[in-house]
Amino acid sequence: MVDFITALPTFGDSEFVNDVYLREGRNDPWRMTADREPTLSYAIQFAKEAEKAGFDSVLIPVFNNCLDSLVTASALVSHTEKLKFLVAS
Repeated sequence: MVDFITALPTFGDSEFVNDVYLREGRNDPWRMTADREPTLSYAIQFAKEAEKAGFDSVLIPVFNNCLDSLVTASALVSHTEKLKFLVAS
């Protein structure tokens, strides 16, 4: 059996994968490279869409500039039905 996993963008999100270019005029504490700052509501929306798309698991990263991984995972459990969560760095 193959499990499909995706990473939850708890550090902000951009239009392109691995978009690491600095944004002019951005000095937010999360990531100067993110177009969308991380929020719990976006994480919930992302997890629901990942589950609907057929992903089995979501990686929730653990870094200083991310949303708290355990709090995020706890919130997502009540908004998804069968999605599994991997909390790791």
